[in-house]
Amino acid sequence: MNTQNDEHLYAEAVKHWTLDPSIMYLNHGSFGACPDAVLAKQKELKGQLETHPMRFYLKQMDDYLTGSLETLGGLLGAKADNLVFVQNATSGVNTVLRSLTFNADDEILMTNLGYNACNNAVRYVAGRYGARAVEAKISFPVMNEQEVVDAILERVTNKTKLAVVDHITSGSALIFPIKRIVSELKLRGVEVLVDGAHGPGMAAIDLEAIGAGYYTGNCHKWLCGPKSAAFLYIRKDLQEPIYPLTISHGYNHKTGQLPELHERFNWQGTVDMTAAICAGEAVKFLDATFEGGVMGLAARNRELTLKVKRYFEELFGVESLAPEYMIGSIATVALPDLNLGDLNEPSSESSSGSHYPLMEKLRDEYGIQSMTFPLGGGKHAIRISVQAFNTFAQYEKLGEIIQSLRA
Repeated sequence: MNTQNDEHLYAEAVKHWTLDPSIMYLNHGSFGACPDAVLAKQKELKGQLETHPMRFYLKQMDDYLTGSLETLGGLLGAKADNLVFVQNATSGVNTVLRSLTFNADDEILMTNLGYNACNNAVRYVAGRYGARAVEAKISFPVMNEQEVVDAILERVTNKTKLAVVDHITSGSALIFPIKRIVSELKLRGVEVLVDGAHGPGMAAIDLEAIGAGYYTGNCHKWLCGPKSAAFLYIRKDLQEPIYPLTISHGYNHKTGQLPELHERFNWQGTVDMTAAICAGEAVKFLDATFEGGVMGLAARNRELTLKVKRYFEELFGVESLAPEYMIGSIATVALPDLNLGDLNEPSSESSSGSHYPLMEKLRDEYGIQSMTFPLGGGKHAIRISVQAFNTFAQYEKLGEIIQSLRA
């Protein structure tokens, strides 16, 4: 990667975001960041809503949502009829799990690298029906994708009714061979719900070709849409029992103007759907702003991620945690032994357990927002997370600071 070109891209890209200039923001993957132009469009839509609420909700909203879903469908290889909006990928996982029914001897398969919130949803639903939540143990570090496939298939039995599998894991930052996993599970009679929270805007996705029964992905992460915008794909043959978490007028009031799935999901009480409408606007913005559009930016972000990964591994003298073909715009790197005193334990800052003192130290003392977490045994890891407004020089600074903390 040409460093000069990288700096030029940063100088042009950073203008589009309103990130706090006092913080070096190196953690786009956690909550994303929405460009000014997309936020301006959302503000315009909010203005329409508040200027004439009846017109917006009863006359305009369905058309806006359909247009946004058509734009997403073009990127994701899916018909808009098979897509609906949910607030986030966790909501998408819950929507499917809580629409299905299970028997007391059924098993729902998940993995130990799955997102905690979604694994909790599996545990909750299984518990309600007396079913079993079964966890496939995937080793991390991982040597190759075959280890992932084998670990999942080893836990399949004739009682497995559904598998909930990540496309791209969160903390471990691994791209799973999702099409192959879906194919192997379908051969064993198991439908798959894919948690694709990080997928859209990072990986090339063809939902019809993947073949999963269900796929949910966030639009606020790598697509840079507003918060509270995510999609849920439901394969045509599986749509009948799936309803939104909030049952509203679409349960019995059909306009006849929309696909059945849209009738159910578009109206979930009086809620602000401008974020969902702007998901399509975010795709259009990235396509118009960056060379190669959404996937061109994804390729640039991956290239920088791999460059930083190699740099950190050499600087810290640590081994790679995963092969590079399983890495996209996020990558996890082990840290060397650090002189952290009492910083080896999670803090109480967040009840989710996702915030740790090392991350807080980097933020509060050095003005760097990154993602770090304990690996166990006193070891720590850092997750590289690259967006257009990041440069190699920023990560060099981070590397120098971590070096200064070495034991």
